[in-house]
Amino acid sequence: MNSLIISCCSFIIEGFDQKENHIAFLKYSLPDFQTISKEWSLESIEEIQKRRFIFRKSGLEIMLTDGSTLLFNFSEADAEEVSSTLIKLRKAKCPNLLYYGTLDPRKAVDKSGLTKRWQNYEISNFEYIMRLNELSGRSYKDLTQYPVFPWVLCNYLAETIRLNNPTFYRDLSKTMGALGSQDRINTYIERFENTDTFDPVPPFHFGSHYSSPAIILQYLVRLAPFTQGAIQLQSGRFDLADRLFYSMSESYRGATEEIADVRELLPEFYCLPDFLINREKLDFGITQYGLRVHHITTPEWSNNNPYLFVSLLREALESEIVSRNLHNWIDLIFGYKQTGKEAEKALNVYFYMTYEDKVDLAMLDDPATKISYESQIVHFGQTPGQLFFKPHPQRPQLDYTVNTKIIAESLHEVNVYRPNKAKREEKDKIISGLAELNKNTSALIKIMMISDNKVVTFRKDGKVVFYKWTSSTTNNEFATSGPFKCVIEKEKYARLDRGKCKRERVEETY
Repeated sequence: MNSLIISCCSFIIEGFDQKENHIAFLKYSLPDFQTISKEWSLESIEEIQKRRFIFRKSGLEIMLTDGSTLLFNFSEADAEEVSSTLIKLRKAKCPNLLYYGTLDPRKAVDKSGLTKRWQNYEISNFEYIMRLNELSGRSYKDLTQYPVFPWVLCNYLAETIRLNNPTFYRDLSKTMGALGSQDRINTYIERFENTDTFDPVPPFHFGSHYSSPAIILQYLVRLAPFTQGAIQLQSGRFDLADRLFYSMSESYRGATEEIADVRELLPEFYCLPDFLINREKLDFGITQYGLRVHHITTPEWSNNNPYLFVSLLREALESEIVSRNLHNWIDLIFGYKQTGKEAEKALNVYFYMTYEDKVDLAMLDDPATKISYESQIVHFGQTPGQLFFKPHPQRPQLDYTVNTKIIAESLHEVNVYRPNKAKREEKDKIISGLAELNKNTSALIKIMMISDNKVVTFRKDGKVVFYKWTSSTTNNEFATSGPFKCVIEKEKYARLDRGKCKRERVEETY
């Protein structure tokens, strides 16, 4: 077995029947002599993760080395068999398969050392959030569980922006529902506290969710294939112009002022400006205020330029202010404030059917009830799987991390010799000392950061090596297979037997 082959004789198209108000399934069966087959090399498999499909633990997402992913929905038994088989073939047939000894996402987070890598600034905030989304069951291939990202800025009306000013940033310790006015907050609290004692539905703050297929399609309506999905959701037309996504300031206002709107953002806000542009010149209509909906209106501080806007958002996401507070948002979305008493105190309780393992569809005998439950699960959002059960550690300051990380033997120093003024006997001692020093000529005795992207090293034989962190996408001279690479920029020797060590000159050069 050198390849993964998936064959089927039938497939299902899932839609939403607006008239009947439930999910519609159209099953297509092929003739007995026909099958649909697709084949992938086992060597191209990089990672396997289990997925939920309408609350059934029957999904399996396979990540390939080219960056693409495959999402399958099996029976629960088949999903387990396929994943187990691929893991068994890991050493012999799947050499690129990354496996931490478990497919349990909570254990995988711990065993992978992902959080520690983030704390050490080995991966960015963007990459860390994406990995947490993946491990919690979120996927680009599933609109019901699309990756969720936070709003990090709160000012979309200013003419200029100062990314080092904390007042421009959203409070990441609060949910979007807790960021509005006190009257709005009181509405959610009263809803939770005034739940009928005899109602089998557990109390909740929010009847809507921060991520749902409708929100995804509204954000990405200008991009195919989401355009067609948005049209299908509205029975063959676009939604009313006033309800479309057309302005960043209006969207943030709605998410912090409207009772039924507590939405968060998508990864595209931090990496893909194209979704803000109406390249296809789609007719979205005119709002009640006479505004024709076209491109997304971005803030003045981005010069109404979607590319600059996304660039600034990404810069804000990776800022020191967000880095020091992101753990609070992770506690709300993926962590210990997701459920229980901590969720109640944080104003973070959603309708019970959005949570994992709250509904067992297999126990429902009535077909109508099962369809109704499935419809709610699919269309009203799903909360990510919980990954952390205690407060998430805070990311330290970048300067602290760089200054305290031990990267060389701290007891050694570069020695400076000045034999010219010494007596002959002293010269002989110095020369013998140099010989002893240079026995291990390649031994590293000092590493220095001389700029944000340059490192200089000193060896016992006097060799000075300059290293440079460079991007392969912008610097052809140091092109590599990865996005970033540490390469040797130049080398030289310091004459330790002469009047002055070149180390001082090295520092002056940069």
